[in-house]
Amino acid sequence: MEKKILWLTVVALLAVDVFLVVRGRQMSALVLDLESDAASYRAEAAYGDEQEALLNQVGSVPADFPKLTGEVAADTAVDVYLLVSVDDCTNCIEDEVSRLNMLALEPSDRVSGIWGFFVDEDRPEAVAVVRDHLAPQPVFPFAVGNPLPMLPGATTPLVLVVRSQDGRILDAHKPIPQNLTRRDAFYARWTPQLFDGPLSSDPWSSLLSQED
Repeated sequence: MEKKILWLTVVALLAVDVFLVVRGRQMSALVLDLESDAASYRAEAAYGDEQEALLNQVGSVPADFPKLTGEVAADTAVDVYLLVSVDDCTNCIEDEVSRLNMLALEPSDRVSGIWGFFVDEDRPEAVAVVRDHLAPQPVFPFAVGNPLPMLPGATTPLVLVVRSQDGRILDAHKPIPQNLTRRDAFYARWTPQLFDGPLSSDPWSSLLSQED
């Protein structure tokens, strides 16, 4: 009888231990999820502030900002810039390259050109490794150069839509890992026919007509 009681006690203690281990793992997973959500929220808030500053405080790129051609583009044309660093999330870079490749391969009188820049001028070897292993590879020019000093407060990764005629910054996109909603909304604003279908209104008529 005593042996049976002892055996039942041991089994009960083992069951409690298993329960506590499982519960502990569940709590750890919950904490990690909450920390991830909090980090994503903080990133989204910071990125939103940066985008707002680029549009409303910086406003325009300087005259010596890199341009694809020296010609004055049509009033409705924009240039799109992708600024990244080897320290950025590789998946984020590849995701933006994939979307911008679609723009580059689709004839348009709206997008006059697309440029990509790795800002890591002091680390050309690291840039070469990352750039050579991108999948997909960019079909648009992707150089090593650092225009960030011309954009006070800007950080990578960053996509800019700039009016070709006068350098006005019309839109900015900060990729956030695993947040595809913001990414899709950004690209749909400018090329709805390529991504999410027609929008209720065309942003070109309003954004391209903005005055300084």
